[in-house]
Amino acid sequence: MMSDDQRSVSSDWSELSDKTEIDEAQKEAQASVKREETEVINEAQEDVKEEIVNETQSIEDKAKENAKQDTEVIEEAVKEFEAKENNGEPDGKNEPLNEKKSVAKEDDKVIIKLETDHEILQIIREEKLQSENSHLRTKLADYQKAMINLMEAFEQVANEKLSASYHINNLQDQVNFLQTRLQQLSLESHTVTFSDPRISTSFMKRGNLAVAIENAMERIQNRTFHKFYVGATSNPEDRMRCHSKKGFQKMEILFCTNRYSDACLFESTLLNQVFYESGCTNMKNGSFGLVASKQIFYVYMLN
Repeated sequence: MMSDDQRSVSSDWSELSDKTEIDEAQKEAQASVKREETEVINEAQEDVKEEIVNETQSIEDKAKENAKQDTEVIEEAVKEFEAKENNGEPDGKNEPLNEKKSVAKEDDKVIIKLETDHEILQIIREEKLQSENSHLRTKLADYQKAMINLMEAFEQVANEKLSASYHINNLQDQVNFLQTRLQQLSLESHTVTFSDPRISTSFMKRGNLAVAIENAMERIQNRTFHKFYVGATSNPEDRMRCHSKKGFQKMEILFCTNRYSDACLFESTLLNQVFYESGCTNMKNGSFGLVASKQIFYVYMLN
């Protein structure tokens, strides 16, 4: 049956796992929102470009159509003038002089009228083009203003989300710190006992690494036995059963912590100092055998 402290530690680790999943979901949601914002901006820009192209093409088409109509009117007038001239003087000899002058005056009037009509059409066409261009520029300015407003709104939303994310991360760091501290306090207040009488906690230290390492070195140097072995584990009883088959009869717990990194540092530092000590049976110098996912770690000495 799990003790209250063990259930508390297990619950804390479960909450920490849930917090990690929430952080990952929040990051994914932020990335999704950013992708959607980019797609909306790109689509809006494409729509503006397409409408500008369509408006410009429409104006060009209208201008070409107006020019074509003007040309047709002029050509028709010229043909009409030539037809009248030919009908008024079939042989160039029999028409009276006064009649020829009258026809010439009429022709001049027709030409002047055609020129005047052409100028009026040209002025109307230019005014229409200017009006359409002005309308198009106004519409484009409106689109650009709307685009700027949209981008500012997106930027504001992004800044607000960034600020919220910062506060969430800050709160998460505080929660993690409090959970770690709670685990440390729980471990420090918990009495470590083992059912195997061969395992002793008389020399066990917690907390400050430097003090604990100094205490362990003093214990090893003042030992009354020759052969010893230094190791780290999360299950001392299982390790004791394993090493008893190799001739070791007793295990002394030197250090206890819930931080994987502290356990590794303690073991490697201690081995660096005692590896070449007479009686040390360790084959390798370093930290081995620990599993980071465990909740508590012990560094021990066998004799």
